[in-house]
Amino acid sequence: MSLVRRSLLHGGLLVGLGGLGSFPALAATLDPARSTIAPGRAEVVEGSRGPPLRTPSGAQALRARSQFRTAIDYARSIDSDALLIWRGARLILAERFEDRDRRARAWSASMVKTVVALLVGVAIDEGAIRSVDQPAATLLPEWRGDARSRITIRDMLVMASGLDHPPSTSTADGVRAALALKAVDPPGALFDYNTQNVTLLMEMLSRATPNLLARADDWMRVGLLLLRRGLWNGRQLVDAGWIGHMLAPSSPNPGYGYLTWIGSPPGARRSYGPKVAFQAIHSAPFLAPDVAYLDGFGGQRVYVIPSRDLVIVRTGGTRPDFDDAIIPNAVVAAL
Repeated sequence: MSLVRRSLLHGGLLVGLGGLGSFPALAATLDPARSTIAPGRAEVVEGSRGPPLRTPSGAQALRARSQFRTAIDYARSIDSDALLIWRGARLILAERFEDRDRRARAWSASMVKTVVALLVGVAIDEGAIRSVDQPAATLLPEWRGDARSRITIRDMLVMASGLDHPPSTSTADGVRAALALKAVDPPGALFDYNTQNVTLLMEMLSRATPNLLARADDWMRVGLLLLRRGLWNGRQLVDAGWIGHMLAPSSPNPGYGYLTWIGSPPGARRSYGPKVAFQAIHSAPFLAPDVAYLDGFGGQRVYVIPSRDLVIVRTGGTRPDFDDAIIPNAVVAAL
């Protein structure tokens, strides 16, 4: 087991987020309770035991449902599995839709990109990676001797590697295909939301695929790790300064840090770069100016709002018409 895996496993945070597809799993969920996943599609690696999230009940739950009715109604209308809200020191809402089990895992889509950024931070802290300015070719020898040797780990973290953006990633060997991509733009110059960057970062870290199954409660723990600046159960699992870098604007895109979205976009749509046709709906600016969020396609979201001591998780059906403004703004307005 790598230093990166061991650090997070023994911290009691990453305990089994399973990788999908043809590659080994990233040792990983965020809750020690094990659950059944289709054989051959994912691997669960068990780690430290930790307490489950305490779910509101009785009068407390009824009050929360009334207080956050707007957010709950929207979440229900878009086929959500769960809507979780954490504020201060406790879970204040745990709405499960259609009798979903809290142990059920759902497709996390690109939310896992932020987990990869956390792992890179741990790898730097443990000395497995020197710094974000280290050329990726020092870990990917296939890139030595050509234009890709100028690409740094930072360029990949901020989605500005300059690699070609293929129209499809449905290949039997995603890592090999990603390693074969040519550099078509200068590194650091153009924001391009290209998942191949994450495939290659994971190749550097643990030979794993960036597609994961996880529970809504798991993603709440990821959000809390960001909110608490890397502190988990009294241990500094991820350097606080690294979390600060993750949530800081990057020069290619001030709305994007290290594999993490930050703040409101300039208009009613959020762009993934000039090479991606899809744009996310954002009907209004965030009411809180310091929102950072994990974006999984179709409305898989974790919103972290430090000024409100708040984390919001939405998982469920894949909805391209998901509106990023509605749930966080409804929750902030209701507080």
